Amino acid sequence: MYPEVPGPYANAKPGEDEPIGRTWPQPATPARVPAPPVLVVSAAAAAATSRPVAAPQPPPRFPGPPRTPLARPPSPPPPPAPVALPHAPAPSKDRLAEFAERLGLVQVVWWQIAVVSVLSCVRQPWPVLAAVSAGAAAVLALTAVHVRGHWVYELAGLRARFLLRGRRHDLPGHDQTAARALSLLGMLLPGTTAGTLETNQGTALTLSHPGGVSAILRPRGTGPVAALPGPAALLPRGDGQEHDFAVQLVCHTGTKPGTPPKVWVAVQAVRTAGTPADDELALALRNGLRRVRRALERAGVPTEPLAEDAALGAVAALAHVTGGRDELREEWGFWRAGPVSQACFTLEGWSRLTGDQAARLTADLLTRTPGVAVTVTRHARPTPGGIRSGAVLRLAATTESAVDVAAAHLTHLLTRAGIRPARLDGDHLHGVAASLPIGGSLT
Repeated sequence: MYPEVPGPYANAKPGEDEPIGRTWPQPATPARVPAPPVLVVSAAAAAATSRPVAAPQPPPRFPGPPRTPLARPPSPPPPPAPVALPHAPAPSKDRLAEFAERLGLVQVVWWQIAVVSVLSCVRQPWPVLAAVSAGAAAVLALTAVHVRGHWVYELAGLRARFLLRGRRHDLPGHDQTAARALSLLGMLLPGTTAGTLETNQGTALTLSHPGGVSAILRPRGTGPVAALPGPAALLPRGDGQEHDFAVQLVCHTGTKPGTPPKVWVAVQAVRTAGTPADDELALALRNGLRRVRRALERAGVPTEPLAEDAALGAVAALAHVTGGRDELREEWGFWRAGPVSQACFTLEGWSRLTGDQAARLTADLLTRTPGVAVTVTRHARPTPGGIRSGAVLRLAATTESAVDVAAAHLTHLLTRAGIRPARLDGDHLHGVAASLPIGGSLT
């Protein structure tokens, strides 16, 4: 073992601070000592005398001032639950079915003529072939392209009729409601005449026009629109029935929110080649009114027929031609009664809805556009292929922008239900006629 030699720090006390810059004494050189004898120790003894070296401990940490926990930002709200949308048919199948349904035999004949004309000119000089090919292409474009619910040839004819007919009309004086309504009916359905019909419930006004003879029923009380039976359910039917009937269900809400909707039911005896006279149609209409009134009473909706003054007043109010609105103007995108702008839409695909779905959708359409008057007219009539049903939507407001905003909102609602609203630009005159309880129709 080496002898222990004291160093310069032998007498230093732990923890004493020394002044900075002090020169420490250098250790003296130890005297040379003879080498000690080598001691041989076994490996077992060395292992027994060895001690593990402890790892250096980190310096102690002193507690600091308490920390204020940072405020966490508010967690974002959970995403809204997905809304279950009504199932709509596949778009491709719908478009194909709609295309086939609208396709007419005349269009197919024109396609055949175009193809045969081009094939017959194949061996002709190229100027002849080019001219015939251009004509065939024009025919195909007019009869095969569908734009905004119309074929191109229909749009061309619609534009021509719009430009050729008179589009500005003036109604009689302010205090002559009956005269104003009759003047309006003469413009909407040319050849319309008014008459009376005696029923068990009183006198009813009849309107005779080229489509037939019609009368108006009004519910005695107010109730939910969704509880009303549809026009197809009200349609008089029976074995051996000699006359055909058509039914309109007109629902209307004004611009004031919260007001209950008003309802009218129009029953029409359809004019056919076998029954062209008004007298015979009036007798059939009396029977049809009684059957429709009984069907409504079974549904809990008592009704009464409207006499002349009440019926003409209802027609004038529905068309917004009261209150000094004397000037009627027809434009491509609107039909105007004084300062009131009106736009009409036909609801394509309405016939695919069930009775309950149509009733609920009608109630939704009447309550979604405050500040805009809404009229929803559902109709049903028999055809050789079955009952044809449909609906017309009419919006009215004092500004065009209000009508356009309401139309966009209701279009979203209708699209979710599988209905496509087609705006009747250039044909709003007939849209107004189809939306009133007078027996008018777009077909």
